[in-house]
Amino acid sequence: TFDFRGHGKSEGNLDDIDGMVLDAEAAIAFARDRGFERVMLVGAGMGAAVGLVAAADVPDVTIVGFSTPADFDTLDTVDVVERLDGRVQLIATRDDVSAADSLHKFRALGNVDSTEARLYPGGGHGVDLLSEHATHSISERFDELLADFWVPHTP
Repeated sequence: TFDFRGHGKSEGNLDDIDGMVLDAEAAIAFARDRGFERVMLVGAGMGAAVGLVAAADVPDVTIVGFSTPADFDTLDTVDVVERLDGRVQLIATRDDVSAADSLHKFRALGNVDSTEARLYPGGGHGVDLLSEHATHSISERFDELLADFWVPHTP
């Protein structure tokens, strides 16, 4: 894990969205430099939007986005999702109206299908979807995604 610039223990301007994309790209490069051929980004809200943009043109990078916004600052995540071509999983809850609306927008434009964008009952936003109070089916789905990702992969 890492903190984007201006967040957590990282220095920098927290309004520098393009810089945050560079941060995510640097995290991917860091993993690749250490021999990882496949990388999974997991982000929530802003982190999901930034992760989508960073992963869009990088082969073998998968992203799981919780409460992913269709629009975030200068990032156009709707167009970017299409370039991920099956390397994306979006998760939101019905009571998180903004995230649910974004999920519907991704689906309506045909950029993802129902297997890649799942809407769950209940509430919660972002990382709260993985908390002990979240819907159990979300945690189960995330566990499935992790298990599928870590299965030995042969090109």
